[in-house]
Amino acid sequence: MSTKNNEVSHVPSPCKVLCRRESGRNAICIDCKRTLAQISVWKESSEDFKIGVWLEILDFGYEPESDPQIRFAKSVGKNI
Repeated sequence: MSTKNNEVSHVPSPCKVLCRRESGRNAICIDCKRTLAQISVWKESSEDFKIGVWLEILDFGYEPESDPQIRFAKSVGKNI
């Protein structure tokens, strides 16, 4: 995956493959806890942006499932 700076990103996507969205103007995905805006720009976003999203969704109650997601959450200091 490339970032805007053409660097390889090591920040895994928090996507859980199935998007289930809350209704309303500021809807989020029930599974990955990201906003629709965050989901739509993920691939083109910088690592700093992605890390910020991860910190936000972990604080919001996101539970990583895949090995890369779990390893990343632990690397940013979250006990899983």
